Amino acid sequence: MKYYGTLDGFPAIWTERRGWMQILNGDWTEASIAELMTNAAMMDQARFERAFRDLPPYPKEFLTSPGIAKPPFTFPNTGPWR
Repeated sequence: MKYYGTLDGFPAIWTERRGWMQILNGDWTEASIAELMTNAAMMDQARFERAFRDLPPYPKEFLTSPGIAKPPFTFPNTGPWR
């Protein structure tokens, strides 16, 4: 599932494995999913696209490739974010 939101006024997109924000220089930069999941103001896709109309497209591999770091632990049979 893909999530949309804003953190400190910057647009953010994330999944359960990776997160990306567009910051001051205009490039998409990998962001901490823990921070996005706890601190970002979530939006639905339509509201996100209205709020951030002039965003450059993000490369699709940002959200489909595996994350850089594995979570420090997982609970048996539940996964790290449940």
